[in-house]
Amino acid sequence: MDFFSWSNRLHSREPSAHQKSLAGPLIFPGAAVDADEVCLFHQTIDQGIAKRTLDSGKLLWTVQTPGIPLAVVGQNLWFIEGLSNRFRILALNTETGKTVNTSTWFDMLLGLPAIFDYNDYQGLSVNLEARWDASTKKLWIRIDGSTQYDGGSVPSPYIQAASRKIISMLVKVMPVTANISLDKTNHIDGFTINSVKQENKELPISFPSDCVSGVPVNSSLISSHKHRVIRSAKLSNYIVLLQILPVDHFSSSLLLLRVFSSDFSRLIWQQCIGNHYVEPVRC
Repeated sequence: MDFFSWSNRLHSREPSAHQKSLAGPLIFPGAAVDADEVCLFHQTIDQGIAKRTLDSGKLLWTVQTPGIPLAVVGQNLWFIEGLSNRFRILALNTETGKTVNTSTWFDMLLGLPAIFDYNDYQGLSVNLEARWDASTKKLWIRIDGSTQYDGGSVPSPYIQAASRKIISMLVKVMPVTANISLDKTNHIDGFTINSVKQENKELPISFPSDCVSGVPVNSSLISSHKHRVIRSAKLSNYIVLLQILPVDHFSSSLLLLRVFSSDFSRLIWQQCIGNHYVEPVRC
């Protein structure tokens, strides 16, 4: 074996099980960082995914793969893609940007749309949350959604109550084996007195007790920010905010990802990662 063949084989060794299951700290849907807090991955305004250095914002690569980044585990970035009323979980290699794992399509309960963004729609709400369980090396993803009648004046209280739908879906991801499954689901189809009790007890579905989430920034530190902060995360050496930046009365606002120093004294870099649309109230 010549030197170059030996060198290539040496540097292409499979990562250990520990490396495969080493998770980066969670931020919020739309952005994710690696375990060493060197690189940040985020959705792009043109429905792709980008990789940047965390300390400067330097763009390393962009791929036209639609999806919402959730977490980095080992060498893979896990993200979710929604299409119509279905969704799937995928993983791409953090070095190459190539997709390496793809789940089957899962149907949203009660036919709710798989819209995973921060836009405000009248009568519709879909929320994403991710948690990491270090003891079992599992990534948990929860989708909560609700919809209600929003067609103007309500014909009757019954129609308004019957139109109320609430769902909760818990997805289990085992990054080491790339096994992805729908673990639990629950829903309410039509709102009654009994369903209110059910909602309080069973919805949303609880994450396993050992799961951890991202660490939000103390609200007192961000209260002085001019633009509305919708998500925040505190890392070892950085603070990451997701803010709404108004443009004008005729355009959608922008979703602005901003990275600050850990003491909040310096803005390091910022990047627009999407539009923020607010649906007008219907008469």
